[in-house]
Amino acid sequence: MEVLKDKEWLSAVTADDLDKVRSTLKQFYRDWTVEGTTERNICYTPVMEELDRRFGSLSAEARGKISVLVPGAGLGRLAFDIAVAGYTSQGNENSFHQLMASNYILNCTYSANEHMLHPFVSTFSNHRSRDNHLRGVSVPDVHPGTLLAGAAEDDRFSMGAGDFVAAYGGPDTACTFNVVATVFFIDTAVNIFSYLETIWSTLVVGGVWINYGPLLWHWENREADLKAADEVAQGMELTVDEVLEIAKTIGFKLEKRGRGKKGEYIGSGEGSMLSWVYESEFWVATKLPREKELV
Repeated sequence: MEVLKDKEWLSAVTADDLDKVRSTLKQFYRDWTVEGTTERNICYTPVMEELDRRFGSLSAEARGKISVLVPGAGLGRLAFDIAVAGYTSQGNENSFHQLMASNYILNCTYSANEHMLHPFVSTFSNHRSRDNHLRGVSVPDVHPGTLLAGAAEDDRFSMGAGDFVAAYGGPDTACTFNVVATVFFIDTAVNIFSYLETIWSTLVVGGVWINYGPLLWHWENREADLKAADEVAQGMELTVDEVLEIAKTIGFKLEKRGRGKKGEYIGSGEGSMLSWVYESEFWVATKLPREKELV
């Protein structure tokens, strides 16, 4: 491995790296600050309520045997909350930047509100005041090490690195999890069919898929990026109805579907002149056994 000398690393940092750093700083705001609570509650609460509806009456020991996978876990807050609620939880994330950040927050902090971050300092547009532009937020809003003490002792919480399909699409992870919770995730797929097949495969028969989020297809009109990443441009930008029809064909039974509350994704608050608001879809489906494998 080549070691970069002096300031050679400066030329090795790409614009994409800088974008990922900016995004990760804003993820701290969403997942690990008091100010991000409203955003989290809109999309995480339906997942937590569905888990509680299905498994909340179980004893602590039995609940600890319910395993939940959270693909696209980001900085790990939802996976963390699920573990704190008494379940066995595993987050999965492909971004190296966010994996480093989640590892630090989850394993290396000593107290709540230990650090002050300025997540919007590198975004210069649409601020009503410089105070809004430069404002700081404290992270983490809770101390993960304290709240995860029981989960750590029981080995109930983990984070897995790697592409979701590559990491969980093989026979080693088949029929492993009782629940897969996808929040603002499925539209990151290059190939939505692979995502749905992987979700189905990794669930036990009768297992539950809980989804919340929009369909902002991340790879739409990005053929050059796909080629640079050695990906085949095979994606299809489907509607919600079409995604759910494919899910039924793969082997899911839709139990619940509804619209989520309107909410932002890393909004910068009342001090901003721009707001992206999503009205997401929420659904719950269970895995059915297949009479024969799909061709």
